[in-house]
Parts: sequence; structure tokens; C-alpha cells
Amino acid sequence: MSWLRLSAVASLIVSSLFLFACNKPTPSTHSTAGSEKTNSLPPIERLPRETPEQKAERLKWFQEARFGMFIHWGVYSVPAGEYHGKPVEGYGEWIMHHASIPVSEYKAFAKDFTASDYDPKAWAALAKEAGMKYVVITSKHHDGFALYDSSASDWNAVKASGAKRDLIAPLAEAVRTAGLRFGLYYSQAQDWINPGGGYWKYKNSKNNEPWDP
Repeated sequence: MSWLRLSAVASLIVSSLFLFACNKPTPSTHSTAGSEKTNSLPPIERLPRETPEQKAERLKWFQEARFGMFIHWGVYSVPAGEYHGKPVEGYGEWIMHHASIPVSEYKAFAKDFTASDYDPKAWAALAKEAGMKYVVITSKHHDGFALYDSSASDWNAVKASGAKRDLIAPLAEAVRTAGLRFGLYYSQAQDWINPGGGYWKYKNSKNNEPWDP
């Protein structure tokens, strides 16, 4: 099925640790003592602590599902594991890191990320036909590229890629219409392009500095 291989890097997983928030978090506020001024930043929302019983209940569906599809898809699908004509060892989504590709050069791949053969209904149908119970996709991986119109950065599918559209909503609709659960992977701890992203211990690095600051 060439349509599934085009511009997509997908992997199927039999088991993974994927958590869904079950309760609306209680917002916390911060104020300055002796002053009516409040913090200009939005309050931090924290998930309430849960008991072992609550956790077991929240994950019950996942323990029973056991089989699902985990899709890696993004700008890294363009180089597809090769850089300057040579294969790069490791997972394709880590090519920017493993090959130490400069940010400007990596961003240039985005124009060729067109998603021209994207068929979310076919992906959902494939998952259901295989007996899967859920589909998860990388809404933003470590390269910081979002598959939706992010308000945090213009480095996304709508504003910075050849696709020029939201790629998450159509898949969410297709998967849910097929009667499967839908989930998102979002990389917060690592982001190699956007300011404030967490760092990995890069090769040849002594202080976790990025290869292209």
C-alpha cells in the first residue's frame, strides 16, 4: 500500500504507556504578598493526585485494548533516514539529532512535507481491520514541528510546510468515526528548535548544549 508509505513514518505497537487525563485539573493561582498585582503568566494547572484504584480504573481500557497503532509523522519523513546521500543510524524521527543537522537546513525540508497522499480514513480503516483499538500520532516530536496550527510557534504544518493545513483534526475525526480511541503524543521535555525546549545529551557535548544554538 504505497499510500501508507508516502510521506509517513508509521509503526505499530502492541504495548505502550499512554495515559489519558481523566479529571479536569484544578488551577492554582499565585499572588504577590502585600500587592494586588498577580502573576502575568497563566496559572499552572496541576492534575489531582490519584489513588492506585483510580489509576487502575483510568487505565482499564488500555490494559484491555492491548493493540494499537502509533504513528510517527513529520518533517523527518522527507529525508527519510538519509542525510547528504548517506544513511543515518537510528530512528528516522531522530535524524536531526543524530546527524547534527543545522536548524536552517532542517527547516528547509518542510517545503517538501506536502502530505499530498494523506488519507486519514484509510489509516483508520487499516487500524480497525487489523483489530486495533486505538490510534496515537506524534502531534509534535522532538524537532518541535507541530502537525497542527500551534499558537506557540509558527514552526508547524499550517504555517511552515508544504502541507499548509492541519493534519491532526482529519485523523482524529476518521479514527473516532471508525469507533477507535484517538490519542496524541506531544514532546515537551525535548524540543530542538523552539526556544525553551529541553535538551538531550548531544553527542560530542559536555554541557548538554545544542549543536546549532
